[in-house]
Amino acid sequence: MGLFNVQEICARTKALGLAGKVTISHGFCLGGVTERKVADAAETMAEAGVALVTHGGGGLTMPPIEMLRAAGVLVFAVNVSHRLISLIVFQNGHISGALAS
Repeated sequence: MGLFNVQEICARTKALGLAGKVTISHGFCLGGVTERKVADAAETMAEAGVALVTHGGGGLTMPPIEMLRAAGVLVFAVNVSHRLISLIVFQNGHISGALAS
């Protein structure tokens, strides 16, 4: 379901002209699929202008950050706290707004 959601978010972002204003949180689904599927998702995210914010999720598989960045995806890898997530949600919806706080 996760990869489908990434594709849908990208499609809606493009359709609504919101490139550069949408960030996907965590993206652990990108760490659990084939390299080809990640490459396709990375291309789609880059074309749509969708960023990714993620962190080391304990036992979860990390998204391939280097591959995503090489494809042109803006990636923020942070030590996520509940405060940071709250700032993202209640400010402008983008990690840059939270980090400026």
